[in-house]
Parts: sequence; structure tokens; C-alpha cells
Amino acid sequence: MEVKNWGVMFRGRVLGFFVFVVLLFVVVTARQAWLQCVSTEFYRREAKDTQMNIKAGVGESVGVRGDILDRHYQTLATSAERRSINCHPWRIKNPERVAHLLAPVIKMEESKLFAILSSDDSFVVLQYKAPNEMCDAVERMRNRYCREAEEAKKGSEVDDSGKISLGSDFESGIEIVRESSGQRYYPKGRLASHVLGVVGDQENGLEGIEAAFDKELSPSREKIDAPVDAYGNTIPDVPVLGQITEKKQSVINGSNVVLTIDERVQYIVERELEKAVKSFKAKGGSIVVMDAHSADILAMATYPDFAPAEYDKFSLEVRRNRAITDFYEPGSIFKVLLAGVALSNGYTAKSMFYCPGQLYVDGWPINNADDGLYSKGSETIADIMAYSFNTGTASCALELGREKVGKGLESFGIGKATGLEFVGESEGMLADWHDWPKSRLVTISFGQGVAVTPVQLASALQAVANDGVRLRPHLVKEIVSADGKSRTKTKPEVLGKPLSKEGAKDMREILAGVVSYGTGKRARVPGYRVGGKTGTAQVPGRGGYAEGKYVAGFLGLAPVDKPEIVVVIKIEEPWPVYYGGLVAGPTFKNVTSKILPVLNVAPTPGYKQVDPATGL
Repeated sequence: MEVKNWGVMFRGRVLGFFVFVVLLFVVVTARQAWLQCVSTEFYRREAKDTQMNIKAGVGESVGVRGDILDRHYQTLATSAERRSINCHPWRIKNPERVAHLLAPVIKMEESKLFAILSSDDSFVVLQYKAPNEMCDAVERMRNRYCREAEEAKKGSEVDDSGKISLGSDFESGIEIVRESSGQRYYPKGRLASHVLGVVGDQENGLEGIEAAFDKELSPSREKIDAPVDAYGNTIPDVPVLGQITEKKQSVINGSNVVLTIDERVQYIVERELEKAVKSFKAKGGSIVVMDAHSADILAMATYPDFAPAEYDKFSLEVRRNRAITDFYEPGSIFKVLLAGVALSNGYTAKSMFYCPGQLYVDGWPINNADDGLYSKGSETIADIMAYSFNTGTASCALELGREKVGKGLESFGIGKATGLEFVGESEGMLADWHDWPKSRLVTISFGQGVAVTPVQLASALQAVANDGVRLRPHLVKEIVSADGKSRTKTKPEVLGKPLSKEGAKDMREILAGVVSYGTGKRARVPGYRVGGKTGTAQVPGRGGYAEGKYVAGFLGLAPVDKPEIVVVIKIEEPWPVYYGGLVAGPTFKNVTSKILPVLNVAPTPGYKQVDPATGL
């Protein structure tokens, strides 16, 4: 009989088991190394695809629309995230009870809410972009009933109190979600409303800077993953591939647009414009204030104004920025440009021109205004401007000829859009000078048969203030990315040189004479030597000019010796007082006397000319 060696057999089995364990460890280790080192990307994609199969339909992170700021970075328009309160009626088992609790919070009639919750609809928006306070209240209510449901589940399997079903109704049937677009706010109310413009419900720019820079202001969209439960509710606090970090969120926010507008100057201009329109019973008006050296627009106002946050309550006519979009016949303020053309063609302020009481051109009579001012038969360019003689202006235009006048006006930018960063800027109206008969030439010389916008006039006068160099006007100073790392600044651009340096200086002295002893006396600014030109334009109507309708205008610069600002004022259809010197002149004084100290412009040394309105 063979005797088994149990010791040898045991050692063999142990050795075999050890070898098996070692081999198993080697296989597992090799497999783990393969998964972690070789197949990493494959399984990462598999995990992501698996998660993507259970995502809610949105799967996006959207930034916030950028701000619009004034030149000193004061906020004029900003956005905030907004949430909506939605429901899934088909998931709600007790619509009557939910409606009773929820209706007062979301400010909806209980019967109306009950009808919604008891329907078979799969999804209904209860409050779109609801106020934050309302959303927070609903969130607290939802959390409360969900918490009470959890406590009831722990205490008993029987839902005697109805807390479990109520919690389920709120958890699966009521939701608060952040909308892909936010809510636009205008902290300064109506300030600069015509410049800022408006946005639609989805925060898409519709008008103004909001529209012109919609691409820059709009946030980008970043795809993210959001795991959901069987009911489609997002599972919180679960790390998922593709989540947006706070730093990355900043990058996808819209860029900020910094305007050339000075909030302080804008406020003064809007206040004085409203006063003028109401005081002179006018239909409306516009004012443009431009930096004389950079052509930056410091203020641009139109009245009546509107509230951008409630734009749908105002008509398109009211919302239109008439300082840019609407052209009009400027009347006598246009004589400034005719004088500028004369100075650029070798004439001086003392050059004399025929200036009778009445002048016939192509059989048409040209008359001076019936304002009690009479010419001496011949006048200098300086006096023709000071007393606004139509016949003297006509004689000057005839002597220059249509080619010089036409090309000269074009060099001042008349008949062309300025290139301002704004949607809908008008080119105005200037007929081809090759086709001008003499009658058209002379009427254009004093602002009839030609049409301009206030911003075109400001751009033309900026050349006079800036030693003859005309720059492209700007409303935007720079665009700054949301994280502040990228800045795109607006660069100065020369559009032309319609005047020499000496010609521009002479033109400023001519304008100073208009205010000192001519029709612009009421535009005098105490302590500052200023210059400008008055104008009273007729309003075109059917078959000629409308009876009793005028536009009172003034364009000016200050101070004359070293201009810092250019101001254009247009008051539409004032009555019964309608002369530019009596309506727009005092408005210029009121605006400029307040703006110059704000801009730290020192008074003119030794200048003490009397203000006719106050005697100071």
C-alpha cells in the first residue's frame, strides 16, 4: 500500500495557489496599467458619452451681456442673470393644493394657476424672468416641502399628512431655472437713452449702441454637461466633465463698451435741453457737445427722451436719435461754412462783398431777415456773419462760384455720413454742385436747399476749433474684454483739412464777433470768451415752406482763444418766439456756462464782457 506524503502535497498546493495569486496580480496590474496609461482617452470619451446620454436638453453655460460705461467708467447699462419659474403639470398629483400655496407667491390668480397645473401639458412657464425676490420665495417654499417630505418618509411609510406627495409635487413639478439671457438695467434711468438704445427680450441689441455693438456686448455660449435623474431634474454637486469654472465664466461674458460720453456733461445738456423745449413751447430738440481736439462726443441729447427699460411704451419717433438720423435745413448757422470756404480761398475777415437790402438772382429775390438790422450796401465777411445778412452771403457765394463752394462744403463733410459708430446715421443732403444753378448756389450759402444733421454740423465746426483739421467723431472710446485683459481703443482719424491754421483762427474771431456785437449776444458766457452763429430756419412743407414753423439753431465753440468744446443746438418749432438768437443762443449760454467748469476749463483771463441777460 502506497503511503501519501501529505506534507509534500500541502506545500505543492500552497505553491500553486501562490503562483495563481501572483499571476492574477500581474494580470490585474497589467490591465490597470493598460486602462490608465493606454486607453485613458477612450474611456474618458465613453464616460462623457454616457453622461451626455442622460443630459437635460440645455447643456450650455451662457455669460452675461457686457456693460456700457461712460468715459470715466460710470455704468450706464448693465445686465444681471434672471430666472424663470416653470412647471410640469403632468407630474403634479395634487394641483389644487399646490395652486393654493403657490399662487400668492408668484402673484397669479389661484383659479388660473389651478387650471394650468391640472392640465396635461408637459411644460408651462409660470413667470418668465421673474423678480429675484419671487424666485427666492419659490425656492424656499420648494425646499421646505421637499424637506418635510423627507422627514415624513423617515417617520412613517403611510403619507397620512400628504407631506410626501406635496413634496414630490414641488420637487418634480415646480422648477426655477436660469434663463439663457439676463435682464438689462439702466442705473441712470433715461440718461443718454437715445445713445444707449434698447435690447429685446432675449437681450439682443435693437437700437443705438446696444445694436451697433451687439456682437461685442453679447456673451458667448459654452457647452457643459448636466446629469439628471429619471424625472429630468439636474443632480446637484456631481462633478461632470466640461463644467465651467468661475474664471472661465468671466471669459464668456460679453465685452464692456466704454463711450466717449461724459455722464456729468450729458446730465447738464439733457436738463438744459428739456428746459429750453418747455420754456419756448417747442416740439423737441437736440444738442451735441464735442471735444474740440479729439472729436469725442461728450454729450448727445434729444428731447423728448424715453426710458430704455420700458422702450415698448414709447413710439419709434420718440426713440429715434434725431441728432444722428434726421437731417434738416439748417438756415443761417450754415453761413459759417460758406465763410470758411471763403477764408480757405484767399479771402479774409475784412474782405468786402455787395450787401444790398434785396438781391435778385435768376429772377428770384433774396432778402435779409426782417429783424431790424440793415446793411450799408457793402459789408465785410465778419459783419455779414455778425448780422446774418443773406444778400451779403449770396454775393460771396456768387463770387466764389459753385465749384469752390461745392468742393469746400464737401471738405467740411457736408453730404457725407461722419462714420460715427451708430446704426442709421444720415448722410444729409447736398446736391451735385455741377448741377447747381445760381439760385441754388445762393440759397445753399445761407442754409436752404441743403440738409444736415446736428452731428455733421458739430463735425464741421470741430475743424474750425481744431486749427482746420477735421477728425472723425466718435461715440466709443474703447472696448474692454470681460476679464479686463484685452482693450481695443479708438484711434484718431483725420478726415481732412478744410481750413489752414490761420484761416481757422480768423474764423474763430468772426464767430466771436457774432456773440460780441451781432445776433448772438444772448449766447455770451460770463467769464469766458466764446464764439458762435445763430440761425432761424424755415421748415419745408408741401409746395414750399410751412407757415409759422421754424427751427431755432446755434452752433458755437468755447473758449475762442483755445477751444475745448464745440456745441450745436437745435430747437424744433418753438413758438411764438422762434429766432435762433433768442431761443438757441440763451440755451448755448446755459449749457456752456455749466459745462466749462465741470471740464476744468479756466475762464478767459481779463475777460469781463457784460451778459445782456443778467448785466454781469
